Amino acid sequence: YENSHIVRAIMSPGAPSGDDFIRERCDEFTEFYLAVQQQRLAGQKAEPTTEELQYLKANAAQIIRMRDLAAADGVPLVVAVLPDEIQLNPALQEILLTGKNPADYDFAMPQPLINPLFDTAGMDYIDLLEPIGNDPRCLYMNETHWAPVGHEFVASLLIDYLDQLELLP
Repeated sequence: YENSHIVRAIMSPGAPSGDDFIRERCDEFTEFYLAVQQQRLAGQKAEPTTEELQYLKANAAQIIRMRDLAAADGVPLVVAVLPDEIQLNPALQEILLTGKNPADYDFAMPQPLINPLFDTAGMDYIDLLEPIGNDPRCLYMNETHWAPVGHEFVASLLIDYLDQLELLP
């Protein structure tokens, strides 16, 4: 219930909608959101463990396998590598790094690890870390999901990318 817009909409007749989903300040966080992001901080380690690297490679291999299975039926598969707000929001990073050594973390992760795997496999993908990071708006809600403006922005980036690949009708 706390994490799904769909469930809230179904279960709560007065669930937020429209303007209620606009986040005015990107430096205010709920305790719930900080707890979620604190768990995600492990994924930003500058030096992932061997186990984490194996997990990442196995996931990339499954995505590439899906691409190959889809291609056998003439269906293209394109991957969007979406950043988490933890990768982009300096205010969030500062809070999460309190008492920690910032040098132990790399907020570009995991893209520097996964993108080369996709490159080697000839996978069509779009990494949205830079374009989303360059947008000054609050594209995320204060509970891990995209805000409507975030959905719209990412959709426009994906449409442009798919158009370049000539995959759209």
